[in-house]
Amino acid sequence: MLLGRRVAGFGGVQPKQWRDRRCWNLYYRVSPEFWGMGIATETARAAIRAGASAQPGWPVLVETGPSNAAAIRVAERAGLTRQPARPDDKYAVLLLEPDA
Repeated sequence: MLLGRRVAGFGGVQPKQWRDRRCWNLYYRVSPEFWGMGIATETARAAIRAGASAQPGWPVLVETGPSNAAAIRVAERAGLTRQPARPDDKYAVLLLEPDA
């Protein structure tokens, strides 16, 4: 994403196999100088729409470190819901089911 003439960040979705399901793995990164401007949330929402357009039946997944409060907040603002932790989980898992 460009802001003015500078790259503020990037994001998208990529296919991923997760718990025996095909999903869209959502990712987003924003340069610290642009934090707090809603860019990550806007990027995440656009990526979710793109994934739904390409493969509407797939859920959208975010896996992030459990202490990454900012990434979790962005995922929640984009509509994903934090899933209960499983004993083998290394990450916080957030999911958006199709047609949710």
